[in-house]
Amino acid sequence: MQAWTHRVNGSTWGEVAEIVGYHDAATALRAVKNYFATLPEPNAPELRGLWRGRLEALWWQAAIDVAEQRPGALRAGVAIAQRAAALDGLDAPTRLELTDPTGQEFARMLALVAQASGVNAPIEADPLELEAQGDDDELLEGDWGEPVDDEEDSDEH
Repeated sequence: MQAWTHRVNGSTWGEVAEIVGYHDAATALRAVKNYFATLPEPNAPELRGLWRGRLEALWWQAAIDVAEQRPGALRAGVAIAQRAAALDGLDAPTRLELTDPTGQEFARMLALVAQASGVNAPIEADPLELEAQGDDDELLEGDWGEPVDDEEDSDEH
């Protein structure tokens, strides 16, 4: 179906209507839904190839614009490069998912993530040392850095 082909190739529904000869965008959308009995999902590998080609074309234009020192050309080139890297999976993963890890597996993955991000490994608190520091009331402070006295607060209310 021509309407869906144009839509997948990047045309808006309004453009599809104009190209194919429908009255308006809503009519073009309705025609595709009626033809397929639903609005189809685009084929991901085909779309990746399509966008890869588009990014290549944009990259060449950005390179020309950078050479001509057009304002914003370098920023556009960087944005194109970032999108291409994300599309091709060249960027480092942004999400790590462990399903039912053991404590040791979790600790190993945490260490790898910390190392990759340049963060020093967290230091675990010693619960016995925290207990030896004293009563929790001594740790609470008011607005001015003074200990909070629960009895004074209760008199005011």
